[in-house]
Amino acid sequence: QRGWTKPHLVTYMESHDEERIQYKNEQYGNASGSYNIKDISTGLKGVELDAAFFFTIPGPKMIWQFGELGYDYPINYCANGTVSNDCRLSPKPIRWDYYQNAQRKEVYDEFASLIKLRFHPLYKDAFVSNRIDQSLDGAFKWIKLTTDTSNLVVVGNFDVTATTGTVAFQSAGTWYDYLTKATFTATGSAQNITLQPGEFHVYVNRNITNTTATAVPNVIWNENALEAKVYPNPFKETAWLEMNVPQSSAVSIDVINSIGQKLASLPQGFLIKGRHIVPLNNIFASAGNYYLKITTKSYQKTIQVIIQ
Repeated sequence: QRGWTKPHLVTYMESHDEERIQYKNEQYGNASGSYNIKDISTGLKGVELDAAFFFTIPGPKMIWQFGELGYDYPINYCANGTVSNDCRLSPKPIRWDYYQNAQRKEVYDEFASLIKLRFHPLYKDAFVSNRIDQSLDGAFKWIKLTTDTSNLVVVGNFDVTATTGTVAFQSAGTWYDYLTKATFTATGSAQNITLQPGEFHVYVNRNITNTTATAVPNVIWNENALEAKVYPNPFKETAWLEMNVPQSSAVSIDVINSIGQKLASLPQGFLIKGRHIVPLNNIFASAGNYYLKITTKSYQKTIQVIIQ
């Protein structure tokens, strides 16, 4: 779009001379009601939202140290723990332990998945293409990459309240959420999409994640109750947890084995009231019976899943 003959523009979310995004989230984050960017889990979700747009813009990328784990020390952090403009070049804490934090590991995994998409044989040409369209002015943002065969659409809500925007997918039919393996039916013409605060999707027009288009059927929920179902159940490798959150709240999901031991925790951060879909991939060690314990501010629910 700049008229250059080669895609040599290096882009970044954080450079050697830019403040860390997660630090800014925790210090200056916006809020609306219970949705607060200053909350660490919500802020880290915001980093994932940023990354969805960052990595899908064509051209080379630069990632600052530990940016893929939501590094939240300020750029002017001093070795003695204070913050001063004189310490911009001072050594910063090395936090490999962030990798053990489930919420930060989720950011890391998303970075890795998006980088893999950039090298996927069916999509790699899109990331050196000038066939890119975007709408980045408002809170509801989108990017579209187009090739002769493989297309991509990224949508995201950068506001702290639910937002509706309009986007026209390149073609009608079933599209696949690259990160969650859910599906979306596009009309091929302008259509409205409502996104909750911080919600985003990376849609591809080719089923490179082996998604079953009918994996999550429509369910009529009691809007005033915490309800949840897993599809399919039993399953071997991939399934989806669909749940109705009766009030906006921080939500966590614990994985528990048949003798009551907690094996893992899947913090979801702050979720707005309504329906949500969570992919269940590679979180069960072996076949058997397990339980998912879902906890919100005022509700709790446990459901059984069977791994074949």
